[in-house]
Formats: sequence, structure tokens, C-alpha cells
Amino acid sequence: MTVTLAGLAAMALVAAGCGDTVDATAAGDGIEITGVWARTSPAQASNGATYLQITSESADRLVSASVSSDVAAVVEIHETVAMDDSAMDDDEAMEDDAMEDDAMEDDAMEDDAMEDEHAMTMREVAGGLVLPAGETITLEPGGLHLMMLDLVSPLVPDTSFELELTFEVGEPRTVTVEVLEDAP
Repeated sequence: MTVTLAGLAAMALVAAGCGDTVDATAAGDGIEITGVWARTSPAQASNGATYLQITSESADRLVSASVSSDVAAVVEIHETVAMDDSAMDDDEAMEDDAMEDDAMEDDAMEDDAMEDEHAMTMREVAGGLVLPAGETITLEPGGLHLMMLDLVSPLVPDTSFELELTFEVGEPRTVTVEVLEDAP
């Protein structure tokens, strides 16, 4: 009888971990990925961005992301930051600043840059994205995001593609990215 109760308890825990979110993925290692989407890109854009939320039960690190070669050449973990005088001298910041011309237009980011009179730039997150235990990390326009470099073709609404996420500890995940006009 004890084995049966333990088995039922284990099944209840597994069922409780299954949410109603269609794009949620979780494996036995306690990493959940939700809210996956990418914004459409202008026809001339060579770069695009993907956004999502990651929650990990235990400390981990998102070390890389990739898409098939028919979507983009490379995916990097990026963050949007205010550019200060020291960033102007940094070659990497200048290279990422050049990418802004090709990146999706983010009205919120442009408005903030104009109001604060500070230029914004994007840079790669060195060493991967830290996932503290139990916290949800949100990748969103104007902040952390997955930058897709050298798009094969523009990202158009009502299409999707597969994105593979690699973690330091957790199992790799493949999620479906829906391309949308606006944030969900």
C-alpha cells in the first residue's frame, strides 16, 4: 500500500508541473520555458530577436541558442544597455551599435533613448545567461533577448521556427518560436 501511495504522490507532482501554457517545456531538471515569440523584421533587416521567459528550479545557465541554417547563421544572447562614454571607445559596442540599424524597430527602446538623451546599444552576454534558482528571467524588447544574426529571409507574421536552447546543467530544449507583429 505504501508503494501505491508513493506512486500516486509522484504522479500528482508530475501533473502539477504541467501548466496550461501551450509553449511551456519542462523536463525532469525543472527548467520551464514560456512566452516564446519573435517580432517580425523589416525586409532589409539582417538581424532579428526572440523573446521568452525561463524559470529554473535550481541554479543553471543558458549557455547558447541555435536555429537551423535556413533561419539565421548565428544566435547570440544579448542585452540592451545605455551606452556611456566608455562604451563609445569599445570596439564591440560599436559593432553592436551598427546592428541596431538592421535590428527590429522597438518603439519603447527608441523612446527611452530619446527621453533619457542616452544612446542605447546591444552587446553579447559573456559567459551565458545566469538562471538563479526559482527566479524567472524574462527576455523582452529593450532588455535581454536572443539576437539572430544574418537572417536568411525576413521574419514574417504567422510563421514559426524551432529554437534550441543549451543549458550548463539542464537538458537542451527545442521550442517553437511564433513570429508576431506585436508583443503578446
